[in-house]
Parts: sequence; structure tokens; C-alpha cells
Amino acid sequence: LVTPVIDTPKNIDRLNADSIVVTGRAKPLTLVKIYLNGKVVAEVLTDDQGRFSVSVSLVGGENHLVATSGEGDRSEERRVG
Repeated sequence: LVTPVIDTPKNIDRLNADSIVVTGRAKPLTLVKIYLNGKVVAEVLTDDQGRFSVSVSLVGGENHLVATSGEGDRSEERRVG
């Protein structure tokens, strides 16, 4: 697996929270950047199985999450509103 995958959250229309835990998979021992509405909000190193988990603060309204790897690969966007 090279391209990062965001496992959670799935697309959510309504969420009453200030933050959310983003989990996913990518190449093992790779730096993954989490983008919220086009801006980097977190960086996390995958474990030896390629898993990552990081808490992200949300903003009011709709939030668009994307994960990228050090190789420049990009996950599908997740929408949290």
C-alpha cells in the first residue's frame, strides 16, 4: 500500500464535536500529513504495519480531510460537516 487511505472518519453530514480522530493506512514507517480544508494540520508517522491515528481539531461548517504520504500520494477526500 503506497497511497494513503483514511479509514475513519467516513463522510459525515453532521458532527457535534470540536475534534475528530483520523485513522488510516499507508506505507509502513512513512510520514503522513493530514490536511484540513487544504492546510496541513497534523503530521504522523505510520507504524510498522502502516497504520496511523491522529486527533484533528475541526472548524465550523464543512471540513474536508485529505492524507498525503512522503511520496506525494494523496488519499480520497473525506467530508465532515
